[in-house]
Amino acid sequence: MDLKQLEYFITIAQLMNFTKAATVHHLSQPAISHRITDLEAELGVKLFIRSKSRISLTSAGEAFYKYAIEMVETANVAKGCVNRIAMGQDGHLRISAVPTCSRTLTELLTEFGKRYPNIDVQVDFSTGKEQLAAIKNKNEYDFYFSFLSLIQSCENLVFLETETDRFGIFLAKRHADKIKPGDYTRLNELKFATEVRAVGPFLVDRILSICTAHGIDTSRAIGCRDCMSVFLFVNSEMAFTVFPLGMMDYVSDERIVAFPIDGKEAEVVSAVGWNALNNNNSADLFLKLLMEKYKHRMT
Repeated sequence: MDLKQLEYFITIAQLMNFTKAATVHHLSQPAISHRITDLEAELGVKLFIRSKSRISLTSAGEAFYKYAIEMVETANVAKGCVNRIAMGQDGHLRISAVPTCSRTLTELLTEFGKRYPNIDVQVDFSTGKEQLAAIKNKNEYDFYFSFLSLIQSCENLVFLETETDRFGIFLAKRHADKIKPGDYTRLNELKFATEVRAVGPFLVDRILSICTAHGIDTSRAIGCRDCMSVFLFVNSEMAFTVFPLGMMDYVSDERIVAFPIDGKEAEVVSAVGWNALNNNNSADLFLKLLMEKYKHRMT
């Protein structure tokens, strides 16, 4: 039994005429009759009552007609589904991102969702350490949004720079008077909240370097296992922290204010990396969008 046989049977059952059905399918009348005879032999039942003047469905034919419709419709749905997957229009996209890339990722996913609403997107916010571990497992994610320095350290990734941000000082609005242009001495009245180096060495080393360059006291440090814990201490007015300003898009707390840190050394470049050997068709469509938006920044 094949789909063509089912389609021939359905057409004959609807038209009640072998000759007309043969014309619809661009076959001769003997050819379509032969295919139906083969189908009846396979099923072991007669589907049609044939006479010189008319044909009609047997009781078995009437029952089989409903199933034939369902089978053909299911097959067509399945065919459309696998074709869309093959073209990347259905499928799954896996993204790892550090929280500071929230703004970039939001803009991209807004456009991607409009173009390809049937593609499932998974986004995991990760630490630098988690991203490095995932990159070693080449198939864990399709794309990695992170700091350029981290992405560049991974030889198996192709990458695009996405944006240039700046580090800033984050603290509760109640402590905003402790910041004056170029003078951070009063910050020593607060503790300094930061992720522990084991969680994100690329970020933590950069933050400490910037703090040293600008005379920001980090001696009274609170070590945290993730960025949300860092901002919990900031939000509770117990500490300040230093992060890229893009973090405000992730935190979105009206109780927190951020002040940019001046100087070239306080700039931070973000990037998106991917494995060139990825064979996910949905990833190809996302890459096309990336190229449209960031190709001018390709290194």
